[in-house]
Amino acid sequence: MEKQLLTILLWLFLLELICVVYYIAHGYTWRFEFKYTLFLLIVTLLIIVLILTRIRKELRDQYVTRISQFLNYPHTP
Repeated sequence: MEKQLLTILLWLFLLELICVVYYIAHGYTWRFEFKYTLFLLIVTLLIIVLILTRIRKELRDQYVTRISQFLNYPHTP
């Protein structure tokens, strides 16, 4: 679920970034659409960071679990 959501959010971020660059290039920074797109860009970026942080935490927990299982495993010669 997280991968699909992350894919959608990354495409959304890319499209919003293109819109912001367009508004800046044409001098439309005074328009409401620019301000709204900039707000959505920031919100999208924050959500992407939160999802990546969550994925990183899950992967780290899995890694720690595997290492602890390996270290507690009785070795035989």
